[in-house]
Amino acid sequence: NIATTSIGVSTGASSGSIRWEVDKNSITSERKLSPSVKVGGIKWALCFRKSVDDENELRAFLCLIEGDYGVQSVDVSIDIILINHDDDAKTIIRKEDECSHYDSKHDSWGYWDLAKWSDVIDEGKGFIKNDKLTLHCDFSLIKIRGFRKHRRFNFTDPNEVSLDVALVIEGEKVYINKGYLSINSPIFQAMFYGDFAEKDKKEIEVKDIKKEEFLEMLNVIYPPHKKITDESVNFLAKLGDRFEIDMVMKAVEQFLIASETMSNSAKLLYADEYHLYKLQDHCLDQLTKPKDVKDLKSSIHYRDFSDAMIVTLFEKLTKLID
Repeated sequence: NIATTSIGVSTGASSGSIRWEVDKNSITSERKLSPSVKVGGIKWALCFRKSVDDENELRAFLCLIEGDYGVQSVDVSIDIILINHDDDAKTIIRKEDECSHYDSKHDSWGYWDLAKWSDVIDEGKGFIKNDKLTLHCDFSLIKIRGFRKHRRFNFTDPNEVSLDVALVIEGEKVYINKGYLSINSPIFQAMFYGDFAEKDKKEIEVKDIKKEEFLEMLNVIYPPHKKITDESVNFLAKLGDRFEIDMVMKAVEQFLIASETMSNSAKLLYADEYHLYKLQDHCLDQLTKPKDVKDLKSSIHYRDFSDAMIVTLFEKLTKLID
């Protein structure tokens, strides 16, 4: 479990703070994000992970989470703090003399070596209290360049131009354009134009999905095509697969291939479950020695692999041994 004890934005419009209390057992090599805060019209989140190399260090970063704004660049002053509950003097405070520069290629800055993991989990060192550690981040936006707000559709507004039918999700109406959604989804094409009862309805109920997640998917489909994030990739893959939306599945696959924080085993599970063959080839290319394949068997994802994936991994192992 990951618990948030305090998270908020400071009074200045261009500065913020995130304080995050984290269960020590939740920290793995996979990146985890705090709930986001909005500062300067931009969403930010604190993230952490444990290194997978022999150094075993705690890593922490401030991440720019794309909201309604397209960013060119922003300079940010960042302080990341690991609280020592026993002695304030031993609290770890990391800050740079120069600002961190965020742009389209760099959405996170912080410290790869915030603290030795052995020190963090040693209760005698004072960083753990009630099996939790506390991370804090203070940040200020120093200079913003070229932020421009992209026009997005308001899918909850019945007066939005070009939206001609309402989907009822969790009891609330979401307005969409039948033609545009049908072009992207054979499921919706059949629903709107096939021999179904929904064909002539102005309101159509869609069950077993969450409204906010469906809205996120619509923002990926509609221009300016919102980017996928660590927070959204899982439910977008499920929705894209359910409604057979190729645009969403391609975006999911591209995001996963480019991800530097998700483990290879997690990526393989996505490739296996959603038939993402480019992603599968990418993951298999990362297996360069027999030990890499054998290590997958100890991952938490291995038990969920299909028989076909296990056969594929066995064939890969055989080639590496030969």
